[in-house]
Amino acid sequence: MAILLTKTTKVLTQGITGREGSLRAKFMRSLGTNIVAGVTPGRGGEEVDGIPDVITHAGLGISTVIHVGTEPVTGMSFSDILPLFQEDPETDAVAIFGEIGGSHEEEAADLVQSGKFTKPIIIYVSGAWASAGTRFSHASSIVERGKGSAQDKVTRLREAGIIVADRPNEIAERLLELKQQGKLRVK
Repeated sequence: MAILLTKTTKVLTQGITGREGSLRAKFMRSLGTNIVAGVTPGRGGEEVDGIPDVITHAGLGISTVIHVGTEPVTGMSFSDILPLFQEDPETDAVAIFGEIGGSHEEEAADLVQSGKFTKPIIIYVSGAWASAGTRFSHASSIVERGKGSAQDKVTRLREAGIIVADRPNEIAERLLELKQQGKLRVK
């Protein structure tokens, strides 16, 4: 069961002809998302096709994929999304691909520590390799008020009991470990 969308929900992808938009649209469609159209200002009439056969070789199911956004102002945050996953009976765990900058991942740690989210979370924080003061290509990578650095995030997440992956491919490995420990349902 999806927590926000169903198999019949019609989805429009903003920026579909761009590099990230086309990659995300292909990925979502390969997982069964009903993408009916895309929009990119000034690009009317272009197409994005050639959907690849893809992100479930590990044998793990995916109920919902959400991009919260990485900019300082987003439509939804982990504080909004994680309670929905908590209530979803088909969600056993949540995997998050995070990055330096912003405070989204720390929000997840706050929810776990408050007891409002009790399912396993595995987070990979990209940019941990970056030295202090390194700027990424967008505004959200700015470290603010003592929050947002890779080390600060990793420390905060681990203190909350969240599993932190050191590499992106480790996310599936950690989920499989939870499955072997009986903490995830066998699909």
